[in-house]
Amino acid sequence: MSDYSTQLLLPSIYHGVPQGNYDGSSASFTGPTVEASSYYSGITNGQQTIAISASQFLGVISIQATLERNPEEDDWVTIYEYGDYSSAISENSMTTLLGNYVWLRANVNYFETGIINEVRAIY
Repeated sequence: MSDYSTQLLLPSIYHGVPQGNYDGSSASFTGPTVEASSYYSGITNGQQTIAISASQFLGVISIQATLERNPEEDDWVTIYEYGDYSSAISENSMTTLLGNYVWLRANVNYFETGIINEVRAIY
């Protein structure tokens, strides 16, 4: 394994255009589940950086994590939120999260307009 890994939590998604788990009309959807840093036994510092890029995005992107290897829906908790659904934002955001998370995913709510350029986890 290389010194770091990058996981795509959400690809480029345009409001109103179906892509991946987004049907093009819902205000809420959840991206795919990807490995977090503690999924691999060799990475134990629990540090992962979340990078979010958006253009005129109105909504909330919640980064969710779990400590369970085989999670049920109730095992997921929100560890970071981007946006507040009160005004559209166009910016890149990076934040470092600490936790021995096994899985990560992005959950989008109140998606009213704009573009999610991408959401990545780096560790």
